[in-house]
Amino acid sequence: MSVTSALERTTLRTTSASQLASGHIASPLYDWFFFILSPLLALAIGAAISGTPFADDDIELLGNESPLANILIGTFIMAHLGAISHPDPK
Repeated sequence: MSVTSALERTTLRTTSASQLASGHIASPLYDWFFFILSPLLALAIGAAISGTPFADDDIELLGNESPLANILIGTFIMAHLGAISHPDPK
């Protein structure tokens, strides 16, 4: 183990501890926007499309029938899983 790697780990640990001590993961604005507002916006969009043809009427795609909303959310979820399971190798 080199001194540099031990120093880097200590610095990272200290930075994380100071961020947690402030009560925010990144910053107050970042935390508010990405951790509070985004899920509320998704909930509002889901409530707005509930009961509409977009969410209820089936369309056929590649031999499967499903509402367009289900197809789009499934596509988004799979893209997200692919992105987080293949991180940047740097």
